[in-house]
Amino acid sequence: GGTRRLIQPDSRTKILEVLQRETAERGYELQIIRFENMTFREQVSVVSDAALVIGVHGANLVNCMYMPPLSAMLELNPYRWHHGMYFEAGRAGVKYFSMSVSSGTEYKKWNEMDSMWQCLTEHPCKIHYRDAVLNFNDDDMATFTEKVQAAFSHLSRVVEGLRRPTAAA
Repeated sequence: GGTRRLIQPDSRTKILEVLQRETAERGYELQIIRFENMTFREQVSVVSDAALVIGVHGANLVNCMYMPPLSAMLELNPYRWHHGMYFEAGRAGVKYFSMSVSSGTEYKKWNEMDSMWQCLTEHPCKIHYRDAVLNFNDDDMATFTEKVQAAFSHLSRVVEGLRRPTAAA
């Protein structure tokens, strides 16, 4: 198994500022949830009521399978890491967004790798990138903000579609 995925504290502060602003502007409630101390039922309850879930790549995002149809998720990935395993959420009616931070520490034998695929097949390299702490620079924060805004735009289109009157036959 891996370790708990983390976001660098300054980056976390900036992310929370963006989320507070974006949710307040749109009338959404922001909840910061930590699944570690929750039962499975509590976790399912939280995500089954969520319009948008944002989280660092890891096992807790599997809970998104219990999200309502037409909701959205944003997966945050460490440097050089993009797994895309939650892309399939789109087939379950969840709009999937993803981003990877643009910088981080290189694996000590990175220059010996032929490709990221080779890294993914060699456990120490894979773990180095997968479990890296996420540190968001200014460009990453701009990308994060764009992804959050895109997710909220998706949710707005869903709400507008639900408000349209339907013709009776």
